[in-house]
Amino acid sequence: VQEVIVEGALQLLAEHLKQWAYSPGFPELAHIPCRDLRRFCKATQVTRFRKAARSVVDASERNSDWISRKRDNVDFAPKDAERVRLFLSTEREGKKAPMEKLAAQLLEKERQRAAAHAATDVKITSGRGSDGTSDDDEDDEDFDDGMLTDDENFTSPIDDVDPFVLFAETVRATQSTDAQRVQALAGGLDATGQQTLQELVAYAPTRREELAKKKAEEEAKKAEARAKAGPGAIPVQRAGRDAHH
Repeated sequence: VQEVIVEGALQLLAEHLKQWAYSPGFPELAHIPCRDLRRFCKATQVTRFRKAARSVVDASERNSDWISRKRDNVDFAPKDAERVRLFLSTEREGKKAPMEKLAAQLLEKERQRAAAHAATDVKITSGRGSDGTSDDDEDDEDFDDGMLTDDENFTSPIDDVDPFVLFAETVRATQSTDAQRVQALAGGLDATGQQTLQELVAYAPTRREELAKKKAEEEAKKAEARAKAGPGAIPVQRAGRDAHH
């Protein structure tokens, strides 16, 4: 699920930025997303997520530099709407913007993944019994039960960068500029994937509230522990180690 969220959010963000890749205002538009993606690159411990986010940042920076050089040579004001509309029209036809090239690559990658996912679903379905279950279902349930404690204590980059909210906002932003593109991307998913997409977008506001509440509770517990320990207290683990020396 984490992979679907992160890579899906990056793809939709690239699609959103692509819509403005030839606009004179692209450098300003891309500034905040790039800033947040750099923070994500520092926070995540998953190498493929870091590389994927870095590719969007690099393409945005190249696109911004390209636009900046082009607009330095124009002789019209921003209020000249017609001239602004025709800005880089030739380059637009040739699809030369770095951001557009990256968006096309990510879209093709998503299509390949959707096709592979559909093929996997067919194989899994054909391998099930008449009752729709497989021999490994019971073992999987036992495994999940044994992992509950570890999962409750696990902290992932999601808790820091909040990709649920980022994903939902990216979907909504893309819908406002290119609703057909979002529908086309969603159409590449199977029924389960489409339902998951809808649930993730709807869950984002609740996720934001849950993370804020969780962070506040953790800070309160830390403050309470510090107050009980006192200013000169030595942590238990460290004291135990020192006793052996």
